[in-house]
Amino acid sequence: VYFGPERECQRRELMIFLWRMAGSPEVDRNGRAYGDARDYFPDLGAYEASTATNKAIAWGYKEGIVRGFSDGTFGPSLSVNRKDTMIMLYRYAGKPYYERTKQMTFSDVAGVYSESTDTYNAICWAYNQGIANGYSTGAYAGQYGCLLSCLREHIVTFLYRYSR
Repeated sequence: VYFGPERECQRRELMIFLWRMAGSPEVDRNGRAYGDARDYFPDLGAYEASTATNKAIAWGYKEGIVRGFSDGTFGPSLSVNRKDTMIMLYRYAGKPYYERTKQMTFSDVAGVYSESTDTYNAICWAYNQGIANGYSTGAYAGQYGCLLSCLREHIVTFLYRYSR
């Protein structure tokens, strides 16, 4: 089995990682089934209700962790970017309160996203918790890298830092 650490992580894979971290739940805290993700997103037709992809996306949607795109699709095989990764992890964590002990000055976040958005708060939370950092060198120096694709190795690093 090959993990593919340098491969871009797909949106459906991130949802499966989070779902498994949550214990692979199939019912909510009130005992209600999460349902079939194909009922929420029309582009999931290839994923039967019994698949991990379907279960994870249905769970994530019903728990408010993930939303689709403005056209109503989910984009399961699209690469997940760093911004959306942090938003999903922040929502998974329950949008926790956090102390802003470090001033976030990423040029692709500060002044770009309102401080009241999940985008801003997710990245600021992750930065202050030591889950994710921006780039200090290279072409993206001074940025968080919001729109850059997350590699699978980045995802597991973020999840590890979150869970410790």
